[in-house]
Amino acid sequence: MDNIINITASGQPPEPPKNRSEIEQLEYLTGLLNDLSFGGSQPDIRRGGTAPPPPPTEPPKPKFPKPPAIVAGLDEYIIGQDEAKRIIAIAVYNHLKRVNNPEVKGLRKSNIMMVGPTGTGKTLFAQTIADTMGVPLAIADATSLTEAGYVGDDVETVLEKLLTVTGGDVKLAQKGIVYIDEIDKICAGKNLNGKKDVSGEGVQHALLKLIEGTKATVKIGSGHEQKKVVVDTSNILFIVGGAFSGIDKLVTKRTDKGANGIGFAARVETLAKEDPTVETKDITIDDLKKYGMIPELLGRIPTLAKLNALDVDTLKMILTEPKNSITKHYESLIKLDGSTITFTDDKLTEIAEAALKNGTGARGLQTILELDLMDIMFNAEEGKHHEI
Repeated sequence: MDNIINITASGQPPEPPKNRSEIEQLEYLTGLLNDLSFGGSQPDIRRGGTAPPPPPTEPPKPKFPKPPAIVAGLDEYIIGQDEAKRIIAIAVYNHLKRVNNPEVKGLRKSNIMMVGPTGTGKTLFAQTIADTMGVPLAIADATSLTEAGYVGDDVETVLEKLLTVTGGDVKLAQKGIVYIDEIDKICAGKNLNGKKDVSGEGVQHALLKLIEGTKATVKIGSGHEQKKVVVDTSNILFIVGGAFSGIDKLVTKRTDKGANGIGFAARVETLAKEDPTVETKDITIDDLKKYGMIPELLGRIPTLAKLNALDVDTLKMILTEPKNSITKHYESLIKLDGSTITFTDDKLTEIAEAALKNGTGARGLQTILELDLMDIMFNAEEGKHHEI
């Protein structure tokens, strides 16, 4: 055959045929070299053969941030809460590994529950995580959710909000985050008449499959353009948060032996709203169960991040240090008028103490600062430096 090389007894390839032009002899020798490089088993490309197929390669897996990088992203916007950041970063990283390695079976979802007083940054955590992951975020309020058939929003409406954020893109929504705030408001506690309130427990049961992972039918659009789509929640990260006001009493009762004593050993219950000696880190899963969270739902939200109450020093740092801090916001607004502003340490302390006294945490800082800057922003003077 034409593409088979005959080796002479001396071990050398045969001489090129005579009576050929120099170009033809060069092409002949090039063909021999090609055959020798393929071990004589592959066809000569220059003589009409085909190249061997390239070896199969796996598509590169998408890269995503590791826990230290996730914490670094959170640090740019959230002050303090170092332990909660580490816990949440690990959960987010495990979620990304699970979503990007579907061939690995049996990996459970890393849904997150954040427990902490009002104004400690639970919503900001969810927003920053979504930005770090580069995925859409839908925020829902648990107080508006009801069981199917009752007046209010079915639990599937949280998926409708996610689809609204993605513009109806189902595939994008299936990789997003749903944050459900005020989760403590649907706990199965007792109402004012002392009877068990089961309405919240019903909503918790309705959330079970949605959070664990199911295919839910969701309506999108309105009027004649309304249609139904199926959303797979298996890869949606669910984050829930709540202040769990009054849970300190359960912690105190669990840790204080005198609370269950009699006579002089008994501790007298006070009417104080909160026990200042109880910290968020003292809260356990058992306390959440006694508060009214059903065990089935807690089992589907394995990550518990506890956010600490904010003190004056932390609130002062929140005013100035984050990438999108409130003081930077107002400095930029006043600069647009051609003026500048400086905030003194005394003023920052005053604002932080007021927020702490109001019990509004970081959420109340902007309201207080807005009132302090009302005259300056109303007059909108140009070319002036303000110091407060």
